[in-house]
Amino acid sequence: MEKVITLLQPFDQLTRAISSAEATAADVIPGVVSLTRLLAKTDESDKGVQTAKHTLLEAVCKRFDGVQTEPLYAIATMVDARYKDRYFDPDKKEGARNMLLKVVDEMASVGSDQQEEAAGASAGDPGWEDQDHPPKKARAGSLLDMYQEIITENDVTNPTTGDLALQVHAYLGEATIPKTACPFKYWSSTQIRFPALAQVARKYLTAPCTSIDSAPPASCSGCRRLEYWVTRYAFGLAGGRGRGHFSVQRSGRQTGTLLLVTPIKGPAALEAEVEMSELEHNSLLGRYLTKVTLFVSPYEF
Repeated sequence: MEKVITLLQPFDQLTRAISSAEATAADVIPGVVSLTRLLAKTDESDKGVQTAKHTLLEAVCKRFDGVQTEPLYAIATMVDARYKDRYFDPDKKEGARNMLLKVVDEMASVGSDQQEEAAGASAGDPGWEDQDHPPKKARAGSLLDMYQEIITENDVTNPTTGDLALQVHAYLGEATIPKTACPFKYWSSTQIRFPALAQVARKYLTAPCTSIDSAPPASCSGCRRLEYWVTRYAFGLAGGRGRGHFSVQRSGRQTGTLLLVTPIKGPAALEAEVEMSELEHNSLLGRYLTKVTLFVSPYEF
């Protein structure tokens, strides 16, 4: 029984991680790749659970076959500075890069005004370092070990500068940030160097891992339970003056958090229109728009 618990522990860790309010679509591919690598490793301690381990590995591979070619997950992973392209299979990596280049080019052609606004913000010191949450010491052969092992094998340093394509290659050529760091803080401090990528990150890093929580409330009736699973909510920015300074992150099944991702010097007044879309079976039921005005004082309090 103890071996079975140990075998299933990574599944529990990953389920809790992707069900948290902070999880985004960028966490899916690294989580799946790390889990499959862990299950593929053999050890003397596997005696008695080898068949179960092999069955689980086959089930995970079958369930997530093709996830690395899904645009949402692939692009979100690429613009998350903790992961970039390090978790893609060798034969999928080039395709993921091409997807990112295509999206960067499309968004740059229609969002030049937002890029200029974001580029006007001050750079400041790198803010992605997570001082409050130092890296946890991973147990040997654990899921966290697999994350670090993959990064170590694939991390490279090759900084360059230039146009949109070179921005992407320069970004991917730099080392990843620690897994405990905040990707939003990273983009807040590096958007001047990579303005086109920062715009893509604001869009794709707000996508949640899952459209529902890990389990419905125990008090739900049968009808309410069914509604819980088929109805989901998506959040985004619809417009507003100063839109380039904000991002929206899903923080609950029916809630989203408006984030200020660039420093603002007062006096200033910014507006953001936050949109919540309600969907059922991927069909749009309605949209809800909230207008938020932020007044920034020139004085310190």
